[in-house]
Amino acid sequence: MAWRDTARIPKIGPIDASAGPAVLIFLLHMSKVTFYTSITIVLLLAMLPLFGWTPKQFIRMVLWKITGNIVYCGTPAWRYLRRSRY
Repeated sequence: MAWRDTARIPKIGPIDASAGPAVLIFLLHMSKVTFYTSITIVLLLAMLPLFGWTPKQFIRMVLWKITGNIVYCGTPAWRYLRRSRY
């Protein structure tokens, strides 16, 4: 491995390193629920590269599907602009 590989996402086989917290939670509290939850998260994160997505892109896509594509601003920006005298 060279310096050019430092920007790559660390992996253990096909599993992304972002699945580590799910496995850690299972190791700290072993039960059937945490086991199935961690297995589901690991499988989901292993399947994301098949579609060409990163975990960050997937989260953004899910949030976009939930909220929609229209963004409303609470207050118009022109109210915050200072009015200068000429």
